[in-house]
Amino acid sequence: MSETQAGLFEPQPGLGTARSDRKLEGLAAKAEKTGSKFISIAQAVIRALAIDKETLTSDDVRALLGNPSGLDPRTLGCAFRAERIAGRIRSTGEWRVSTFASRNGGVVRVWKGAGK
Repeated sequence: MSETQAGLFEPQPGLGTARSDRKLEGLAAKAEKTGSKFISIAQAVIRALAIDKETLTSDDVRALLGNPSGLDPRTLGCAFRAERIAGRIRSTGEWRVSTFASRNGGVVRVWKGAGK
């Protein structure tokens, strides 16, 4: 994926932010409703990895969390988005093929700590 294509996935300032925030709130509410208690745990793992590692992906977080019962696949997306909005992480513009078989060769975004 070229850098231009990767830019398509970056949020544009002032464009769709309210809708995106509503979507995030809706996903978080649904995750809480279905019993997903892992969003705050995933956020803590993301913060720790952002400090300890040069870059991180959802594979890194998933490896530390394992596959606990009740983990909704959308939980990690909610956690990464919340950390990005809080300014603690930012996208590198890179993507990697996931190492998890359950992702069926899907790509995951590469992140770095905001201060790096």
